[in-house]
Amino acid sequence: LLVRDTDMAQALGCLELDEEDLSLCSFVCVGKYDYGPVLRSNLEQIEKEG
Repeated sequence: LLVRDTDMAQALGCLELDEEDLSLCSFVCVGKYDYGPVLRSNLEQIEKEG
């Protein structure tokens, strides 16, 4: 998700996720990334691409 590879994200099932699903990932991440907004931007990019 962080590298914005939407093809791989789709292949790994990001379309089945919601921002809230990644809240635990954000909580335990040592780098303190907030994955919810990253997922949202990837989903918006996928929607734009069609």
